Amino acid sequence: YTREQFPALHSRLQARLEKVPGVRASAFSRVPLLSRVRANNTITVQGSSPPPDAAAGVNTNGVSSNFFAAMELPIIFGRSFTDHDDTAAPRVAVVNQTLVKKYFGQENPIGRRLVYTLGPFGSFAADIVGVAGDAKYTDLRAPAPPTMYLPASQLPGGTASFALRVA
Repeated sequence: YTREQFPALHSRLQARLEKVPGVRASAFSRVPLLSRVRANNTITVQGSSPPPDAAAGVNTNGVSSNFFAAMELPIIFGRSFTDHDDTAAPRVAVVNQTLVKKYFGQENPIGRRLVYTLGPFGSFAADIVGVAGDAKYTDLRAPAPPTMYLPASQLPGGTASFALRVA
């Protein structure tokens, strides 16, 4: 598969998985929840000074448009991703509550622009469109890390881990 073919492949797999008896929802992400795997990126917030520990980076995850609903991860304010958040649309991000506290304090992050780097693919800017509840990725006992979610359809490459919510 080429990079351009992965979004359609992921959509077909997701649709097939949702037809399995007992499956209420299917979603995919680049980094599965509680996998002990992390993808860290340093970010900058345009118009703000970085917090003292910004070099530690933030967890980054590319997710399907229905990820938050399927994982029952609440959108606290703003919006989730839609199928229209693809390569033809402006880049967007959803951030978790911990990232908001660390980078914005009491400020509203909706509409603010983040800049992040994806290895050899270069740097990108994304506008924050939503704030999600915190989720754990590596350890149930550790506090939730600052996390930035990006639409998988706006990212290069084709890694996907599927998760199913079953009856």
